[in-house]
Amino acid sequence: MERRSNKWLLATAILSISLLTVMAGAAIAPALDVIQAHFADLNPIWVQMLVSVPALFIIITSFIFPSLCRRFTTRAMVLGSLTLYIVSGTSAFLLSNIWLIMVMRALLGFSVGIMMPLSTGLLFHYFSQHHHARLMGISSAMNYLGAVIATLITGLLSHIEWNYSFLVYLLGFIALIPCYFFLPASRLESSGSNPMTIKNISKYGYFVLGMLLAMGTFFIYPTNYAIQCAADDYQVPAPLITVLMALMDLMAMLIGMFFANIAQVFKEQTRFIAPLTFLCGYFILSAYPTMLMSIAGSLLVGIGSGIGIPVVFAGAGRAAGKDAATIAMPLMSATLYLAQFTMPLIVSGASVLIPDGLRKPYVVAFMMSILMLVHALCKRHDSNREDFK
Repeated sequence: MERRSNKWLLATAILSISLLTVMAGAAIAPALDVIQAHFADLNPIWVQMLVSVPALFIIITSFIFPSLCRRFTTRAMVLGSLTLYIVSGTSAFLLSNIWLIMVMRALLGFSVGIMMPLSTGLLFHYFSQHHHARLMGISSAMNYLGAVIATLITGLLSHIEWNYSFLVYLLGFIALIPCYFFLPASRLESSGSNPMTIKNISKYGYFVLGMLLAMGTFFIYPTNYAIQCAADDYQVPAPLITVLMALMDLMAMLIGMFFANIAQVFKEQTRFIAPLTFLCGYFILSAYPTMLMSIAGSLLVGIGSGIGIPVVFAGAGRAAGKDAATIAMPLMSATLYLAQFTMPLIVSGASVLIPDGLRKPYVVAFMMSILMLVHALCKRHDSNREDFK
């Protein structure tokens, strides 16, 4: 009983990290208009960079992650990165120089670049394969729960003053406290290979492409939904936009919680659920701007993201085996943030080719959903058997 209790506390500590990771850079997105108003003389692109700079440094950190694993214990890396997360994230509350804030945002990216692969890799390190699908689903659910909490808190804090929004990073204490008490000091097994080599990218190429498509298709929604509602003359009432976006995250969270059960029922066919629900969701959003259909489309996008991302993480982790924590998870994390960093550019470029009068971001997302479906169809049958046992 005591051992089972210790395992539960360990899982809780590791999963608490997932509350802080996936949308870490975008946590202040609801306050960007207030921040832009404060830095009115500055080119708006620099304010937007406050969201994208962390993603860039998360990717850079992936190159040195294996070296950190060889030099430090998992406990030291987790506690050190969480401390840096809190300090660098909240420091903008005391700063008024945009360039100093940008440096702090880069350090925030460095901290998340360490936390993200550990938040998933440690689950593979400490728990047996029997638990992986369930834990990946819960981890994904925690990602979205963190997004909901951060969005609501940032929105409230930004009404006080622009710099108060950065206090949202005090949420880091939610993970720092349980990790301090329950995370043991161990070292991850490593082959010594850097995850960002051509060899590893080729080896895990199927999952790299899968993550680019899954996160990229999902990320079109939070970065374009409010803007598209404004372009549609608020067919969805402005006060309800944030509510519907939060509803989408809540749906993704609930689906993630039951990911293992879904995978057990659908087995090899689980990989088709995300592209199909994305297809339906974005078709509805692109064709019907009404309130009711917007709710339906948002919920379908939530289902797709709640399944699509843990499918990729679970598959890559199983394919990697003992290299899951040091190779596959850092590579998947870097790919996830690369999708976040590049998707606004891709949507902007692709929109030029789409006729006016259409809801261009959703059309791009619809096309990416088709690519996701083709990607799922191309998976080798012999590897399917290993994904959801």
